[in-house]
Amino acid sequence: MNGIGPFERYGTHAAPLDSDFFKQADEMKILGKLAAAAASVGLMVGPALAADPMPVVVPMVTPVVVAPVVHDWDGIFFGTFGMIPLFAGAQVGYNFTPGNFLVGVTLRGGALVDSPPVLFSSVSVRAGLVLGAQDRAVVYGTAGLVGLWNPGVGVGALATFGGGAEFAVNDRLSVFGETRATLGAGCCLWMMGINLAR
Repeated sequence: MNGIGPFERYGTHAAPLDSDFFKQADEMKILGKLAAAAASVGLMVGPALAADPMPVVVPMVTPVVVAPVVHDWDGIFFGTFGMIPLFAGAQVGYNFTPGNFLVGVTLRGGALVDSPPVLFSSVSVRAGLVLGAQDRAVVYGTAGLVGLWNPGVGVGALATFGGGAEFAVNDRLSVFGETRATLGAGCCLWMMGINLAR
């Protein structure tokens, strides 16, 4: 051999292979294996997730129950009453309600329309029942004493009794109607009025 290489003999020259070429080839093989592994994991996990979905948690909401507002008859009240043009007056009283029963006392004062006018005052007690879905109605019986002062005659006192009903328009305002009979006088008086509580 005269020292001529096998490629030189045919007049061609071959450059040696670069080492980066083999590195890139190895990296491509590794990436391919990783992609295949990821695909196989996805194929295994996907059906499992589809078969066992995550539970949906629904928060529990407690309903709010609003109790009906019940009217309170207890306490002091004041108001006006009368039957125009016969008489008119003012009153003040106190109610007490043990359960569905009402017990109260009322003081009244006013004047009969006359010439000259006849002044009167009365004290009476009443007892009745509280009615209605929200305790807004009362029916009651009443009895008491009424005093009269007539400038031309003098002073007198008579016993009275009767009954009535009262209805609460709201927490403060109520309206009532009442009839009274006076012993010894043989007459009846009808009256209406309004009360303001406390």
